[in-house]
Amino acid sequence: MIAPMQKVAVLAAVADADDLVQRLFEAGVLHVTSVPQDAGVAELASAKARLDTLDLAISLLASARGKDALPAPRELRQAEAASIAETARGLAAQAAEADRARAVIESEIQAQQPFGDFDPAAVAALSAAGVHVALVTFPKVAAPELPAGTSLHVLSEASGMVAAAIVSRMPVSPDLRPVALPSRRLVAAIADRDAQLSTIAKSQAGLRALASELPSLRAARQSAQDRVDWQNTRASVAQQGPVVVLEGFVPEAMVDGLRHALANQPVALLTSAPTAADIVPTKLTGPRWVEQVHTVFQGIGIVPGYSEADVSSWFLVFLVLFAAMLIGDGGYGAIVAMGALVAWQKTRRRPGGPPQAVRLALTMGLGTLVWGAITGTWFAVFQPQDLPPAFEAMRIDWLAPIGADGKADGLAATKHVMLLCFVLGAVHLTLAHGWAAIRCGKTPQALAQLGWIGSTWLMYFLACSMVLGESMPGYGGTLAIVSIAAIALFMTPPKAIKAEWFNHVMLPLSLVSNFVDVVSYLRLFAVGSAGVAVAQSFNAMAQNAAQGGGAGYLTAAFIAVFGHTLNLLLAAMAVLVHGVRLNTLEFSAHLGLQWSGVSYRPFGRSAAAGTVNRANSQSNLLEE
Repeated sequence: MIAPMQKVAVLAAVADADDLVQRLFEAGVLHVTSVPQDAGVAELASAKARLDTLDLAISLLASARGKDALPAPRELRQAEAASIAETARGLAAQAAEADRARAVIESEIQAQQPFGDFDPAAVAALSAAGVHVALVTFPKVAAPELPAGTSLHVLSEASGMVAAAIVSRMPVSPDLRPVALPSRRLVAAIADRDAQLSTIAKSQAGLRALASELPSLRAARQSAQDRVDWQNTRASVAQQGPVVVLEGFVPEAMVDGLRHALANQPVALLTSAPTAADIVPTKLTGPRWVEQVHTVFQGIGIVPGYSEADVSSWFLVFLVLFAAMLIGDGGYGAIVAMGALVAWQKTRRRPGGPPQAVRLALTMGLGTLVWGAITGTWFAVFQPQDLPPAFEAMRIDWLAPIGADGKADGLAATKHVMLLCFVLGAVHLTLAHGWAAIRCGKTPQALAQLGWIGSTWLMYFLACSMVLGESMPGYGGTLAIVSIAAIALFMTPPKAIKAEWFNHVMLPLSLVSNFVDVVSYLRLFAVGSAGVAVAQSFNAMAQNAAQGGGAGYLTAAFIAVFGHTLNLLLAAMAVLVHGVRLNTLEFSAHLGLQWSGVSYRPFGRSAAAGTVNRANSQSNLLEE
């Protein structure tokens, strides 16, 4: 559910502004909505610059670190962290500058190398004495014609091209396209290149040595982020005569805690219910089993608006179901589940337990394992008629039927899974419109949502007729008339018809879109079937390789491992593309969910900065 919010305004005397901000920082529950004032912009910009420097240093050191284990983080003061970050930035800049110089010198060497090492000053001296030397290149099969009194000296040949020196008493004709003399000897350029490479190596070695400070810099970064938040909030404190005001939102359940945190302080706390004009942040709450799907919301950057519906539970249920059908293989599900269990074991002692992403991976893995079991799909190795007894006991005949000849009935299985996809689409969209009808309450628009439910099932029957060859039910015409009439008559409140009349004009296209949305659930069948086909192809390749015996077995093992790993990665991408899409677009559009929310982000010390000494928290945050 979406936690109810209270709008909060905190007032204090001007002299107590810093103390007010610090108290709110320690409370860690206020989502600040006040905007920074001009008076605090300089300090805020300085804090952001320090944070950006740390971010750059962390990125550089993370790229440069070797495979050695990193030490435990130590507490860094701001000046020490800044010094380490500046050193890292300097080493990286030095390496980048040396690499740019090396690239220029490499071009110089490549141009000069065909002519060998010589002293350009000596060539210039010969020219002053009346002996002209020109460097030229030409295809071996097309030697240039030289005038009398001119000699050609071949210096090197490579890839059909000749590098040569032309010596004459007269300047060489431009028609021969002479190459400009280098500015220095080849050995000097090579030595300069090697010096730049040495500089790059030393800089990279310095970065690798400095990488041991990564854990400490990451902890310092949390403190720097806190400092940015503190300065941002301090700059947002508005002065109104003799008092300062800070506004924001607090979850209703935490208001009493905020009052307690500000008790015995010279401040005033005013609360009120949010209005329709307020941009209220969204804080998602719910049972622990639902929280795992919130990691998907965070990953793709979506959150429902404060006044919108929280679809977390249904999103999770259908996402797991869609993922199982898209991955489609019980063997893959077992791998995902075992990998998640290993990650669970390694992270279970962390504060808060294993990450929600690990919990979600385990749920998806188990869901895929169940789907693979009931469809008889295990690494695409077995046919339904060949399943071992233990696997055969879990197979559902309707999803993986066996024909009268004792072999798998692929045509029937395809038809049944496609039918299941249409049913899932109709049920999914029915839930969306049913939920929308409940949110409409006792208004005519609820009848329009019921009309859309009827339209969805009409499109389901039409899809089954067009794709699967099923006959339309006898009540199809009546269902169409009643549904479309309910939508057309009640979709727009009478007072809004003048402004929203175009919705009625677009109704035919909306009905077509409804049909397309139902049919779009066939992607579950198409992607899942494609994954099985790819797995079967790699299995056949591995089987052919194994027939050679000896090294063929190793080749077969490599093909099987590589092929199934690639297929599993493609299936994971399919879950992100198709499984998430069906929830965030099709379902959400029919529910009217626009994902227009702003995440609740309380102002306060980051939980990740628990290693930071809080004894002098205010001085740490304000130090320059």
